[in-house]
Amino acid sequence: AEYGGVVATIKRSPARLAEDSIRILSSKPDHEISLELENVVKHAEEFSYAQEFYKQEGVAMLLDIIKRTPIFESVNCAILAHSVQALCLVMEYMGTELWTKILDNMAIKKLAEIVKSREAREKVLGTQDKVRTNTMSSTLTRNSSIRDFDLQHNHNKSVVTDNEPPMAQYALAAIDSVVRFTDAGFDLISSLIKPCDVIMFITDTNIECAQYALALVNALFGKQENKQSFYHELLDWNIRVNIEKVIRIVRPEHMDLSHHISEFQHLLLGLHKEAAMKPVDTEQEEHMAMLDRVKIQALSEQNGSEWSGLGFTSDTADSATERVLDFQQCPPGLLALQCVNHFVQKHYDRHREMVLDQLSREKDRQCLS
Repeated sequence: AEYGGVVATIKRSPARLAEDSIRILSSKPDHEISLELENVVKHAEEFSYAQEFYKQEGVAMLLDIIKRTPIFESVNCAILAHSVQALCLVMEYMGTELWTKILDNMAIKKLAEIVKSREAREKVLGTQDKVRTNTMSSTLTRNSSIRDFDLQHNHNKSVVTDNEPPMAQYALAAIDSVVRFTDAGFDLISSLIKPCDVIMFITDTNIECAQYALALVNALFGKQENKQSFYHELLDWNIRVNIEKVIRIVRPEHMDLSHHISEFQHLLLGLHKEAAMKPVDTEQEEHMAMLDRVKIQALSEQNGSEWSGLGFTSDTADSATERVLDFQQCPPGLLALQCVNHFVQKHYDRHREMVLDQLSREKDRQCLS
């Protein structure tokens, strides 16, 4: 209609849009609902639609579609991808804690099946050969704002070339919420998914999946009773190599991915809490042996015993009491000494370079502890 030269258009209300979507999804056969699922994804960007869709039991319908749709056909993969994406977008507005109310064991098992499927991996990693290579050599979160992440990173490198999102990334996001908000969900997921199933998706070929996968790893890591054992299992699947690959392509706008990387580092530090809260003890032979190694390596680069020139508090390293002085505050306590000792032992050339740089400076420009 036109009023005073201004054309006014009448748009359907969110409630009506949600009603129409649910009617179409419930009335058409499965192989014809893919287009409407894409519409649900598009409309779910708005809170009012997501709220109406949830109120009208649209989420229950999405879950029913997910549970009954087999993975092993391309058309089904598209249906699953859009269904899980729509589910995540709607539930983000409704509150992640509600995942625990809407997901039953059958739905959780289906999401785990999606993550572990060959089809999901190929969507992210490419051909089966690429999947195998990534798994064996190096590869293997929940986004705090799935919507913002999708809008910002559509241009990122990805194996997917069509309109269909990799179904794994949204399945990972949903599973992450289940793990974080329920102990029962954590127990079930732990029995269904192994670290290798998730680490595979921490890859530089698809940064969205890398984010969701790392978040899920953190969620599982944080709830483990034996964190040390779980970490060794992660190491067996080269998680550090995979994260290093992702770090190389992280940009400032990847704030959520950066957060999950920091969260992982925090969990690693937690493994060493006991050492961080223990001061270095002159009566402990192991402690003093590490200190002696640091002293020998450091002072071998200079003619004298100028301990303070290396950033330590005391002027010399002649007595044990002087050498342990900088490792008494807790934290970091013993952990600080362990880190210095590791650096001296494993990265000698870099350590030597830093020592020589420090000693070449004027007194007032040297780094201090």
